[in-house]
Amino acid sequence: MNQSTSKTAPRIAALASFLLGALPIAALASHSDDFTVTDGSGAIVEQLIVTEEQELIYGPDHVYTLNIAPDPSQWQNWTSLYTDPDNPTITISDIFGVVSFDNGVTFQLGFNSDAEDALPFGGTWVAPHYNFWEDSLPAFDATMYLSLDLQAQEYHAYFRSDNALNGIPEPASLSLLSIGALSMFAGTRKSRRWGQTRARSQRSLDGAELAERNPGCS
Repeated sequence: MNQSTSKTAPRIAALASFLLGALPIAALASHSDDFTVTDGSGAIVEQLIVTEEQELIYGPDHVYTLNIAPDPSQWQNWTSLYTDPDNPTITISDIFGVVSFDNGVTFQLGFNSDAEDALPFGGTWVAPHYNFWEDSLPAFDATMYLSLDLQAQEYHAYFRSDNALNGIPEPASLSLLSIGALSMFAGTRKSRRWGQTRARSQRSLDGAELAERNPGCS
C-alpha cells in the first residue's frame, strides 16, 4: 500500500477559518479532501490537503497519512463517508481513521480519497464501522482518532470531503460568516465520550447524535 506524509502546517489559522474553508482561491481549484488537527486554542498544528490531481495519480486505494500521534486502540475502527443516500453501503467515497502498514506494530492517522472515476476499495461499506453521508456535515469530527494525551490537551481533528469544500462561500461572505462562527464557537461547548476517553469539542456531535441525524448511518 502506498502512502504520503504531510508536513506540519504553521500555527496561523483559527478553527473558524478552517471550517469555513478560508484557503487561497488558487488552492480551491483542485482542493478535494483534507484532514486537519487543531490545538487547544483552535490553531492548526497539522493539515494534509489532497488535490484532485493527486487522486487521479495515486488512485482511491492510496492512503494519505499525518505525522501527529494517533490512538492505537482505534485501529480498524475507521469512519467512512458515502455519496448516495439511497445506497449508503455501496457508494463509499472517503475513509479516515487510524492505519497501520505493519499489521498493528506502528500506527498513523490516515485516509483514503475517491478519484473522479473510482471509489476506495470498491466503494463497499464494512460493518459495523461508522458510515455517514458526505453532505450531512461541513466537517466530520475525527478527534477520537487522536492519542489520548492530545485529546486531554483539547486537540481536535476534522475531516472534510470534496462536497463540503464545494460549498465554500465566496470571499466577500467570509468575513461576515467568520464573525458568526466565532460567536457560535465562543458560546457553544458540548461534552461527549468516544470509546474510553472524554474530550471537549465545540463542533462535535457524539456517535449517537450523528447516527440519529444521518439516516443510513451505522
